Parts: sequence; structure tokens; C-alpha cells
Amino acid sequence: MELGKIVRPRVLIGLAATAVMVVVVVAQTGAVSADRARTRFQPAAIVSGRATSTKPVTFEQMRSARPMRVPSPAAGASDGAPGANGPAGTIAGALPDGGHASTLAAPSTGRAVNTMAGGFAYPTPFDRYPVTSRSTYPQSTVGKVFFTQQGGTYVCSAAVISERAVWTAGHCVSDGAGHYDTAMTFVPQYQNGVRPKGTFTCTKFTTFAQWHTGLNFRFDQAVVTCGVNANGQTLRAAVGRLGFAYNQAQPKHYNAFGYPATAPFNGETMQQCASSFGHNDTRIGGTGATPFAIGCDMTGGASGGPWILKYAPGSTGAAVNLLNGHNDYKYLPKEPLEMYSPYLDTNSHNLVCNATELC
Repeated sequence: MELGKIVRPRVLIGLAATAVMVVVVVAQTGAVSADRARTRFQPAAIVSGRATSTKPVTFEQMRSARPMRVPSPAAGASDGAPGANGPAGTIAGALPDGGHASTLAAPSTGRAVNTMAGGFAYPTPFDRYPVTSRSTYPQSTVGKVFFTQQGGTYVCSAAVISERAVWTAGHCVSDGAGHYDTAMTFVPQYQNGVRPKGTFTCTKFTTFAQWHTGLNFRFDQAVVTCGVNANGQTLRAAVGRLGFAYNQAQPKHYNAFGYPATAPFNGETMQQCASSFGHNDTRIGGTGATPFAIGCDMTGGASGGPWILKYAPGSTGAAVNLLNGHNDYKYLPKEPLEMYSPYLDTNSHNLVCNATELC
């Protein structure tokens, strides 16, 4: 047994769920035909704003920052649909300056369960581990964001996806009522107060109007543009950047990363959940692509942390280490052992293209 590994009993398919909300969740594969997908695609409105302060969040503010709670969306009528709304695609990641690619022959599938054709009922099985190799790509790209929103200082998680930008949850940059953060600082590879790659002040937030003014969790996605650290390094130069995948068919296996800060965690260490596609969210209201769940017990502060598809430490390219979701919301208090993410689709790709140099 690996040191620090947390082993959770596997949940057999067909075992009755012990915590359900309003309706029974029916596992779905999310696969749809390309023709059906294209007919229902509606481009989402992309909006952006700037922090009112260009100064970094201070050390004192970081110490007193509270975890941004993992939200619980309200159930409601839905006219969204599961699965892709266009052709599947990927964008290759990149190593940091001076980094060397691994000679791994094939991507790792993670250390928890294999995928199941029909997904899983609650609770989707998972393993969780404290991350001990933060400087190893791709987890080298993950860090904490400290930000001020509506008068308070909070923490979320994020990951580098371009030369100067990170991906995170929309609720980590906007309150959903039309107000952006007033300041933000990104600290990659954070651990117990240590900032090995320095800090990056972030000033531009790009998200969807459906989140920024509509609180639609299907669009709770954001790209944040940041400056350089004290050594003049860009984000990618300092830590590398993840690849990006969109319109992917389920089921898939994921390694999720983040800095949970609500009990029993304290936000000082990076955590990793290894799990597979559980089920689509049939309860959430609104329009847009249907979010989905994996097993994970991370808490507030983990929001925005990446779900990495085809996790392969040390490797890069268009087929491995692809961001394909993030820690976004839970149905609390009844279902603490699953985490949901928006489904990353054509709109998500458009968001990346709008906010970065990658397209």
C-alpha cells in the first residue's frame, strides 16, 4: 500500500443509494449522434471584466482567506441535453521551460476504478490521495487562487491552460449577479504557505453571461489572465500548461486536483481524487450541456481545480493530460461523496479561444 493512500471500499453496481435528493439519478453514457448534437448547439455569450485592483492579494489577506464554498444548485426544469454538441477536439499541453517529457509508453488510467459503460449510481467510487509531487507535470500546473469578492477574501483552485491564463470555476471570478472579483492572485504548487514558483497577479476574467448574470451552473466556467512572477516568468514558462479536451464521449476516467479547505481539510495541501464518470445531472435546471459527476470528497476551496483526462505524469501532447472538467458543485448535505463539473463542449472551447492565444 502506498504511503498516504486513502482506500475507500468499492461500491457495487445496484447497491441502493443512501443519499438522494428530489429524484433518482439515472446513469447515462452521454453519447449522442453528431447530427443531433449540431442541431441543438447554441453559441453562448462570452463576457469579460477586469479587477479593480492590479495589486496582488497580500500575505495577510491570504492567511485570513476563507474557502469559497462548493455551491449546491437548485433543482429545476431542464431543456439541456447530455453529451457533445459538436465534433470532439483537443489542444496539446506544454511543459515548463527546462522541462523534459517522460518516456511513458502509454497514459495512466489512474489508481481507482475503471470506467463502467453505464456509469455509477451514488456514491460513485473513488480513491483520494495527498499530492506529494507537486512539481511534477501535470500537477505542477495546479495552484490556489486568492481573491476578493463582495468585500471578503476567499480561496479557490485553478490550473494553467495557456501562456498567461488559468482555468477555474465561474463562481471563483463572479458572484453570478454581475459582479467580478476586485483582486486575484494565483499561487501554483502552493503547500503549507510555501510558494515555490512565486505569485502571479491576475486582472482579467472571461466567463459566460449565462453564469455572470444568470447563475446557470452549466456555464460555471472561467478563464483568468495573469501577469508574470517576480522572476519575469509567464505561467507556462514557470509550471507548464495543461492540454484541453472538449465534446468528449463518456464514460471517461479522471484525476481531479484541488485545495479543499473546509473540514476535514485545511487548504494547505493539494489533494487528488481518482474516479470515473458516475452519471449526468438530471436534476439541475436551465439550458446548456448537462453537467456530470465523479466520486470525490473534496470540499470548499477545491472549486475550479482541474479534472485531468488521460493523466500521465511527465508526458505532454494532444493525447494526454487534458483538462476536461473541474470541481464545481455538490448536492449538500446529502451527497458529499460526489463532485459535479460542467460538461466542456463547443462553448467551452470558444471560451478558451476567446481568452487565450491557443486557437
